[in-house]
Amino acid sequence: RLIALGVGFAGVLVVLQPWSEPLTVALGLALIGALAHAMASLVVKRLTASDRPMTIVAWSFILPIIPAFAASLFVWTWPDAEGWFYVTGVGLFMLAGQCSMVRALSIADATAIMPFEFVRFGFIIAIGVVLFAEMVAMETFAGGALILVSAIYLAIREARRDRTIALVPAARLPADG
Repeated sequence: RLIALGVGFAGVLVVLQPWSEPLTVALGLALIGALAHAMASLVVKRLTASDRPMTIVAWSFILPIIPAFAASLFVWTWPDAEGWFYVTGVGLFMLAGQCSMVRALSIADATAIMPFEFVRFGFIIAIGVVLFAEMVAMETFAGGALILVSAIYLAIREARRDRTIALVPAARLPADG
């Protein structure tokens, strides 16, 4: 499992290539965002044991309002009609994604769900190519392949582990008496 996680992390490094340019504020913030997303997923998984999925989704939208408001005070400008279209779209897609992820985490183990997060990588590449005519570097495909192999291995491993655990009979307790 640790080797597969290491391979996946190596794939991330191949995609990001942190050695190719100095660490900028934007890259640092993206790394902090990735770490925060991972931590939030762990917290959400814990919360699904005690709270309903929609309650978790509601709080995930309510709690960031104050820090986002504070940060935006210095740079805020009201969006035009096109901007509102995009802001609304982002909000709706985020809501759909958050509802789906919280529901999935409430009914399955996180190690079974998280490999499917890799699908987002493919969507981001496809959207970048189709909508923004971006060129995709070979390093992106190579790193993506490492991440995909790692994710597939972890998903198969966890599925086999869960099947094995389900097949092992519970230990019989000695009879009192």
